[in-house]
Amino acid sequence: ACGTKEANDKLVQQIEENSDDFKTLVQLVDGDSIRAPGTSRKMSRHIWIPAMTILVNLSYHTKLRPKLGTAGLIPAFVNRLQNHETNMSYKQFIQSLNALCLYCNESVNRLKLRELGGLQYFVTLLSSSKPTHQSVHKKLLEALIRFGYDSISMKVIFCKSILISI
Repeated sequence: ACGTKEANDKLVQQIEENSDDFKTLVQLVDGDSIRAPGTSRKMSRHIWIPAMTILVNLSYHTKLRPKLGTAGLIPAFVNRLQNHETNMSYKQFIQSLNALCLYCNESVNRLKLRELGGLQYFVTLLSSSKPTHQSVHKKLLEALIRFGYDSISMKVIFCKSILISI
């Protein structure tokens, strides 16, 4: 983290100008499809967890979210979050979910969230009674409000809620 707002803005601008670098970090997070060089082993969590942490931090910058979304961050995060109980600590889960909720602020990313399973995942978490999931219910509701003007998303939320309650 940078000490001043000006230094932070300069860092974001530098990252924004080299947006292709996002793809490498996203690929590391979505590492189940990537093998470590020269081996048949899956990508180590010692590699994808720090990459995910960097992407979580970058997600707080409004200017970067559209490019991060385009680079494939949303499906990578949804994938990792769906398997969080075996792969992540509680703190990592909360941080990553909070970052994913930020992507509801931009219409282009809301569409990606809906199409790539993120919206359904949010609804599933809301219906869960696990303490870990209950601790993020407020944040999820705040994110889901952003879908209010999208009739297709509202149908997904409504239908998924009905299926879960059956």
